[in-house]
Amino acid sequence: MNEVPHPRVRIYRYGVRLLAAGMLVASVAAVASVIRNVPFGDSSSSPPPTSVRPGPWGVSQPGYHRISAPLPKALRALPVRVRLPRSAGVPAGVYRGAGSARVRYTGTSRYGLYLVTVWPASRGVKPSGIRALAKGCHVCTRNRLIGLVPGVRAAIAVGGGHASTITWRQGSRTFQVRGPAASFTSTKAVAAAKAIARANR
Repeated sequence: MNEVPHPRVRIYRYGVRLLAAGMLVASVAAVASVIRNVPFGDSSSSPPPTSVRPGPWGVSQPGYHRISAPLPKALRALPVRVRLPRSAGVPAGVYRGAGSARVRYTGTSRYGLYLVTVWPASRGVKPSGIRALAKGCHVCTRNRLIGLVPGVRAAIAVGGGHASTITWRQGSRTFQVRGPAASFTSTKAVAAAKAIARANR
């Protein structure tokens, strides 16, 4: 004959079962929470990629392809003729664009870090455009026309945090030197522009 358990024993057994059930529910909830927070390839749960815009003075020049060749050969491969002054030093890179050429000098050059861009007649700026550029910079502290070599006037735009820029038309081509304002000062910009203008007479 089976004996009926004592009331205390029944309460104890009931409590054990209740505790076990509670622990099971808590474990299932914890696992479900972990599973819910695992991305499983969902790109929306991963942090967005950080886009870093490259500086305008670096080796990579958007819209231009760097020519890996000795300097004379690289200059011959450009879509527009460019002569570089020996006084400027050896450039760090020569670049070919769809309709223009670019030469990059680094801080070890005579005039510092800057870019030389040259456009042919079909893509260049007319003399009236050069005069307009001399008046067009509203943030520059020095913005005017200057003479580079006899018969060649250039628009200079420097100061005010604006990149130091000198643009001119020489023959049928348009030239521009441009560099960071902090290091490519107006004095260096003018000296570089004059040297390039003399080399391309």
